[in-house]
Amino acid sequence: MIDDTNAKTKHVLHYPTLKVKEHFRVIYYDGEAALALLRLYQIDKNEQWLNAVKILFERFIKKDYWKYHDHWLGYCTYELVQIVDDPRYCEFEVQKVLYIKNRATIFPTFLEMQIGTYHLVEKAKERGYTDLVAKHMDEKVFIDTIHHRADYQRLGYFYPETAMYFKNPERTLGAFFIKHHGYRVRIDDIEHYISGFIQFQKVFKGK
Repeated sequence: MIDDTNAKTKHVLHYPTLKVKEHFRVIYYDGEAALALLRLYQIDKNEQWLNAVKILFERFIKKDYWKYHDHWLGYCTYELVQIVDDPRYCEFEVQKVLYIKNRATIFPTFLEMQIGTYHLVEKAKERGYTDLVAKHMDEKVFIDTIHHRADYQRLGYFYPETAMYFKNPERTLGAFFIKHHGYRVRIDDIEHYISGFIQFQKVFKGK
């Protein structure tokens, strides 16, 4: 599904013929594929999977994929820099994060993305890429952004004062929702909300 010559991907295939149904469906499929391959490499250390991720990243960098603010690709980039010391991967990640401070949207992956970038920034500085980080972000503004989003994200929580307006308050109480999706509640969204808060606490509790 990945063309070795240009790193283009084929997103949807027919089963069992594997005939191409859609070359492209949504931009996030590429980041998910890269993360899956990298996770597989972390398990079996087969260089084929790592090389495939590197090929994909050449296209991600060339095509400015950072502008899509893909959380899957953010997770993949953070894991990749633990394995491969390439300043381009650090630069790719730090370019995309500050835009979300003043977004009205309460989206479950925002805080996770920022904490992931925080860890990547620390790794970049550890490897001597402090100037690269400074080129793309003001760290003080970045830290303020993380705290702002952590606090703002609470607006997506079903407190009793919010749940009481819904048909079945006991069912929604304590869950997380996405308001601009009609107060949608999904188990994977809840996971992202909780994961973001846990990671935030691990980094900043007591600071």
